[in-house]
Amino acid sequence: MRIYAPNQATLRALGGTNIELILDVPNDSLQSLTNPDAASYWVQNNIINHPDVKFRYIAVGNEVDPNNDNRRYVSYVLPAMKNVQKAIRDAGLANHIKVSTATYTGLLSVSYPPRDGAFGSNVQGFIAPIIKFLVENNSPMLANIYPYFAYAGTPIPEYRSFVCIVYSTRNGCE
Repeated sequence: MRIYAPNQATLRALGGTNIELILDVPNDSLQSLTNPDAASYWVQNNIINHPDVKFRYIAVGNEVDPNNDNRRYVSYVLPAMKNVQKAIRDAGLANHIKVSTATYTGLLSVSYPPRDGAFGSNVQGFIAPIIKFLVENNSPMLANIYPYFAYAGTPIPEYRSFVCIVYSTRNGCE
């Protein structure tokens, strides 16, 4: 399950359920978490105070892109990730909760076939240090995938089959 922003009532409700959770740091909170003390407070308030919640990942930022309106957050993503990672490590949770960010296919210059996927040269300065951080911390890159949009934009038979199966049993596929 993924929650796009901490909500204390939701976190309390998830306690003891054994549902694995991705908890996002919203983009408008990134700048504050470039302060290590603020990141420690965020982790205390939203992670440590909920020991019965099965946190799996913290997504620090969502679809931050140097080429759109989210560009104002670019300089905050990696410092916030580092500070949240330090707070998670200091709490002894680094083996249980991985810190990442959620990206999307808009940063790719090549997306098909998936094995040939590559980030665009215009985002390399932003994404390469994040990937280095992820590798150093054995964390995954989280990606928001929208198969229908890929299908609609590039009607490739493999996408068509997937989209038909996932999105359409009532309406049928052409």
